[in-house]
Amino acid sequence: MLAILLSVPLGGEEIRGLRTKVWDGRDGGPIPLFLEEVLVITIPPEERDLYAGLELRITVPRKLQGVQGIAGILYRGILPAPSPERRVYQGTRTFFQILPTSTEVVIQVPFPSSDFVPGGPGVFPTPAVAPDDFPLAFVLTPVMKGLPSSASSQAFECTVLPLYARKGYLRLRIEGLDDEEIPACTFFIDGKEISYTGDPILLSSGLHSLTIKGPAFSPLEKTFAVEKGKTTELVVEVERAHPSLLFHVPEIAEIFLDGEKIDAAPRELLPITTGTHSVVIKVGDYSITREFEVTENVTYTITLLLDLHIEEPAH
Repeated sequence: MLAILLSVPLGGEEIRGLRTKVWDGRDGGPIPLFLEEVLVITIPPEERDLYAGLELRITVPRKLQGVQGIAGILYRGILPAPSPERRVYQGTRTFFQILPTSTEVVIQVPFPSSDFVPGGPGVFPTPAVAPDDFPLAFVLTPVMKGLPSSASSQAFECTVLPLYARKGYLRLRIEGLDDEEIPACTFFIDGKEISYTGDPILLSSGLHSLTIKGPAFSPLEKTFAVEKGKTTELVVEVERAHPSLLFHVPEIAEIFLDGEKIDAAPRELLPITTGTHSVVIKVGDYSITREFEVTENVTYTITLLLDLHIEEPAH
């Protein structure tokens, strides 16, 4: 029999069950739970920020509907680590409720989140539990005499439902950059600079904007949506910003780049490789030559300036 006291103890107490069942957030279906079994509730640490709370929906078996004398008890801080074979735990009782004589009982376990919305009439709230309180344990146990002899063979259906906060994770992956280039980039979400480590980023649900700036590529901007209680995968591919040339010369001018004649329309960016280059511009019999050094991610503007000088003769 499960060792139960009707008063809430100040410290931890021993919990003895016939067997252990575990809910880890992956299975949303009902779990058959018999009297004096231990249902351990655990959530991966990386997912706890997505929750505003939990809801336990307990369907009472037909033969026990209308029967009084069964209590639901919730414990926090369960030790040691749960396993199906383990029968004895230590934990601190945080909730005790004798089940009403109804077909279904709803218990809500709030987290310390502003997104938690309490249930309506007939819903039993527990005190708030913090992330450090996990794992939790829920048990059903008789607390009064007079239960039917078949009570121990009747399975309650216990469904654990996440109550998600208005938050979700963004998992960002950058393509087109080497790993050593990423630290030189600056990342902004909704205009606020963030640190990019490759780990999921917790955001409020809804639309967001991403901006990435770096020395090796043109600024990238993207809008994305984060769903409540989910992880959004976002893959962005950056385009490297190659150096370029922009010419401002008369239409009649001839342009030679590294000895080859080129056509350069006004306001047209021409790609160029890094290194040393030479440019020759000819206008009729007039010619001018220059050498220049090209580095990454720079646009070079080459302008031919023609000027007139009028000299007034001395008197």
